Order: sequence, then structure tokens, then C-alpha cells
Amino acid sequence: MHGTFELTQLDARGLRDEDFRAAARRGRAEDLLRGLPPLGRFRARNLVFDMIPSFLFNRLMGGPAAKGPLIYESGSAALHAMVLLSTDSEPTYEESTWEYTQTLYTLPEEVGSGAKRFIEDVIETTLIQADQTGREHISCRSRWLFLPSEGVSSNIRSVGIYFCRDGDNTAGNLERGRVARIRIKDAAGRPVIINKTASQVLLIEYTFRLVTV
Repeated sequence: MHGTFELTQLDARGLRDEDFRAAARRGRAEDLLRGLPPLGRFRARNLVFDMIPSFLFNRLMGGPAAKGPLIYESGSAALHAMVLLSTDSEPTYEESTWEYTQTLYTLPEEVGSGAKRFIEDVIETTLIQADQTGREHISCRSRWLFLPSEGVSSNIRSVGIYFCRDGDNTAGNLERGRVARIRIKDAAGRPVIINKTASQVLLIEYTFRLVTV
């Protein structure tokens, strides 16, 4: 069980939010992005925190309920949202953080109101595949685009995945918790800080794989 992030920072070349939205409606977002000059590419595997295995054991294999607050209820989602963070440290297995009164866009260490939900906020239909070799392996790929006006920050250091008691909700008064994270690094493994401006877009792809032993 692991996930892989790929981040691509691109020069928007003067294009506005609506230009990208219009391309997405026509199914041409990929064509538009392909013509933009890249400013940086980053790739890393995330660390999934300690409560996720018990959550999956409960939901997939009928095991006992996971410890709170990662308790399954109708509408809850372990893969709720992807969030841009200023967190500078390396992720640790027991890092899980939980908030009860925060909205999706005001979480601690979040920068630029930088959050996108799984399913609702992706730029193309989420791709879910089984391993073609017959091995018990499921892959789920999601892609998000931060438009020129979105996620603007000079302090993007990490990307986190969050759980929520209501997977579709963006408002407050809901339990939300970080369940996975990467510290963004360059190809040489050195920690970097992404400065995302209003003249750029940021494409993020996350692939989550669940593989049997």
C-alpha cells in the first residue's frame, strides 16, 4: 500500500482561470497543458500513517473498527482531499494530525487555501485499474490543477492527504485528519520550496496502489 505524487509547475503564459476551465469542459485540458513550458518537476512516494492500515482492515476484510477519529461512517472518506502544506519536516509513521473545526481551506500549515478533493475536484475522471497480470493489485490515479489564482504561495514544502467524516464537504465542524504526506524534493533528494505565483499553474498527480502480499 503506497502512493506516488508527481508535481509539475508550469508557466501559464498569460492564460486565465477561465481558459483552463473552458479547456477542461471540452476535454482539452491535457492539450493545453502540454503546450506550456515546465518550470519544475518533482516526484516522490508518500508515507501512509499508522491509522490507515487499521481503517482498511476494517473496511476491506471485516476487521474491528479503527480507532477514533478514523472511524468509518456513511459518507466518510480516507482519501478526502489533497492539501498543499508548509510542513518542513520529514513525514513520520505516527504523524497523523486531527482537526475538528477547520474548513478544508483553513487547515493548520495549509498554504494558499491549497486543497482539492478527490473525485469532485479532479481535472479528469479518476482512473481505477486492476493489475493486468492477474495479481491482486488496484491502482487509483487522480489529477488536479491549481489554476493561476489558486494555491498561490511562496512556501509550499509538503503535500498531504486528508481523511474527513464527510468526504464531499468543504465547510467546518467536521473531523479531518492528515493520513499521508510527502516532503517535496528535487531529483537529487534535496528538500525544495515551491513558489507558486498567479502567473503559473501547478499540476499534481497522485497514484494510490493497494497490492496484496
